[in-house]
Order: sequence, then structure tokens, then C-alpha cells
Amino acid sequence: MEIQMSIRLKWEQFDDDFVVIVLSAIVVAGQLVALGGLIPYQLKGLYLPGGLLSLAGLLLLVKYRRGAKGGRNILKLTIVGCLVYAVFLTLQSSLVISVYYGNGRFRFLVGTMLTEQGIYWMRQFPQGISPSELIYQIGYVYIPVIYGNSYLVVATTYSIIYLMMMFVAAPTFYGFSMVVRVTASQLLEKSKPRLAGVRFIY
Repeated sequence: MEIQMSIRLKWEQFDDDFVVIVLSAIVVAGQLVALGGLIPYQLKGLYLPGGLLSLAGLLLLVKYRRGAKGGRNILKLTIVGCLVYAVFLTLQSSLVISVYYGNGRFRFLVGTMLTEQGIYWMRQFPQGISPSELIYQIGYVYIPVIYGNSYLVVATTYSIIYLMMMFVAAPTFYGFSMVVRVTASQLLEKSKPRLAGVRFIY
């Protein structure tokens, strides 16, 4: 009897781990594919270390997720993950611009303030020109010259946030699923009719 119970517990544990591994791996792989086309052209070198950090986060989740301490750590990583995703989306939407070369679309990271040289180049076009058009005219290699130190700060911040986001991808997904399961279970318990003390007459 004890042997059967032990086998059953081990199988349930294996089955649970298998589901977590598969779902988290799908999330990580999907994120890598989706973000592969969003990374600015200058920072394409982040793709490989981002993939390795995603794998490290997945292995960390599988190893340390059990127990009360593991659950608390996963929830902390989930909160951090939400903040990191919010910062990444802000950077991606406000400081990554698209430039079309021929039939191709390229994304470039820019800074927050123009340098004197950047302002000078902008003024060479009396009709007015957008940052993406300026980069198209003079070349993306001059982006650090156009934006100066603000570009270096943005590039460093973007790189750190991207790598952090890849590392917490799997724990964040599992944390969300854990919160959803607990919330759904609590709601289900509250929705059950209270039948204690009720006498049915047929």
C-alpha cells in the first residue's frame, strides 16, 4: 500500500513537472521568436544571451519552485517580471523607430535628446524631417552622434531590461498561472452552496 502511494505521488510530481516544463518552454520559445523581430538592429547581439538566460530561468523554475519558500520566490519574480515587461514595452514603443531601406523594414534604438550635431543635421532640411528620415538620409551608424550620451544610457537600459525580461519569462508565466489557479480555487469554494444543516424533504 505504501509502495503504491509512493509511486502515485512520484508520478503526480513527474506529471506536474512535465506540464510546467512544456508550458514554460513554449512561452520562452514563443517570446524568443516574437522578440527576435523587435530587437533594434544595433542590439541584435542580445538575442543569443537572451536565449541562454531564458533557459537558465526555466531550469531555475523547475528546481526551486516547490515548497512555501519556492512559491514566495516565484511570486517575487512574477512581480519583478511585470515591472520589467512594463519598462520594456515603454522603451520599445517610444524609443525604437522603423526605417525602410528598399523593401526591408529595420528597427533602430534612438536616444532621448539630440546633440548639437544632431540638431545641425536636422536643420539642413528646411521642410522638416523626422528622426527616421534623418537616419535614412545619413545612415544608422551615426545614431550615437545624433543622440550622444542619451543614446548610450538608453542602449544600456534597454539591454539590461531585455536580458532581465528573458530570464524571468518562465517564472513570470508560472507565477501568473499559480495566481490564477489559487484565485479560481477560492472563487469555486465560495460559489459552492452551503448545505450544512439543510434538511431536504422529498
